[in-house]
Amino acid sequence: MATDTPPKQGSQAWLEFARQEYGWIAELYNSVPELKTIIDKAVKEKYTADRFLNAVKSTAWSRTKDAKERAFIELQASDPTTLANNISAKRIAIENLVAKGGYSLAPAAIDNLATQAVKYDWNTDELNRYVGTEVAKTGKAGTTATPATQGKDAQTIKTLASDYGLRLNDALAAKYAEQLIAGTMTQEQIKENFRQDAENFYPALKGQLAQGRTVAQATATYRSVAADVLNIDPNDIDFSDTNKWGRLLTYQDPNSGETRMMNGTEWATFLRTLPEWQKTDEAKNVYRDVASTLIRGFGKVRG
Repeated sequence: MATDTPPKQGSQAWLEFARQEYGWIAELYNSVPELKTIIDKAVKEKYTADRFLNAVKSTAWSRTKDAKERAFIELQASDPTTLANNISAKRIAIENLVAKGGYSLAPAAIDNLATQAVKYDWNTDELNRYVGTEVAKTGKAGTTATPATQGKDAQTIKTLASDYGLRLNDALAAKYAEQLIAGTMTQEQIKENFRQDAENFYPALKGQLAQGRTVAQATATYRSVAADVLNIDPNDIDFSDTNKWGRLLTYQDPNSGETRMMNGTEWATFLRTLPEWQKTDEAKNVYRDVASTLIRGFGKVRG
């Protein structure tokens, strides 16, 4: 069960892909209205690469960008020492910004951001936004991380979603992490989103979710029983798999017709219908007992 279903369409799907693949560059979509209009149209009308490039070059943003690039190249040729000092200063500023949030970035990523920041003369808002996007994409907890700043990476968000029986794709997890880093969402707000999604996916757990429990907590005993009965790793049990483990949460009461969570007896019975059970010693003993009874019924006794 995934919260990214149904899939995003059009420019939104492009934006999530671009964030995941290209990091800070994708944020130009949100920060430059001219580009946003062109990208939306290009995605909708399936522009060729040449048509898209020509449309971008016609914008005031592109002309400004080209002028900044020319100035950068000219400074690189006329005064490389000053340029190097400017980039070095920006690198230190970015390292401090990243560390202040409790993260670290690879040196190559910081070098690239510092160069782009100088080349395009990023203001404070642009620097915070683009650096934040790169941290969400590739950042890790740094040496200055604290309990208040840890846990804002995409993998932690995926783990949190998993606690609610949800699966996030990489782009959506990175987007949540970016919002946490930027301060536009809190972890409690994201948890509340996941709780509401889980209520929709698992109506049988609505009461427990409303009381603050996660899907993982509500199903912990069932997971343990399944692992013991089937001799499997409990981490292999995914209750978002509606065709198998998820049937625990969508059991239809044979008397009332109501959809509810299985009770312990029903769960134990269900587990013994799964292929995994066939390989257990319990199953083999049951099969031996049945075979022995049949053989005795035909008057043939075997030791």
